[in-house]
Amino acid sequence: MPRVFQAKSLVLLAGLVLSMSAHAVVQAGAQLPLKSIDGQVFKSGDQKRVKFRVATPEDPADADTPIGRLAGCTIEGDSAYNPRTGRLYVKRPVLTCAPDTKVGAAFLGGSINGQLSEAGLEGIPLECPKPKECTVGALKKNSEAAFTVTETMGGGD
Repeated sequence: MPRVFQAKSLVLLAGLVLSMSAHAVVQAGAQLPLKSIDGQVFKSGDQKRVKFRVATPEDPADADTPIGRLAGCTIEGDSAYNPRTGRLYVKRPVLTCAPDTKVGAAFLGGSINGQLSEAGLEGIPLECPKPKECTVGALKKNSEAAFTVTETMGGGD
């Protein structure tokens, strides 16, 4: 009998964790604050893996919001660099959270629909030696960006 009780307890605990994560919904249009993990140089036609960390909110009161709970998670994907605009894009981004983040036990990762952005524009600008002709651009370590979510992620309604 105690083993049956333990199994039921584990099922209830798992359900509780999932239901709590189901209410941690990040709405479409939300912007996740990001910082680049690595510095990289991009040339016209380059495709590389890029990785960003979801930044900790500046306001401590925002730490328990759905976006604040994603702090420390990473967004990784294949880059697409457009030398005409000097902007970097990420294709098929994946959000991954370590178990020690606030949502890590409930959400270990998955595709996230959206795009890197800055100041409402798609893509993030790279530093270019010649702004009018940006065939080589640099992404510095800890460069700030945002990820605009295009579909509601999490669970819920």
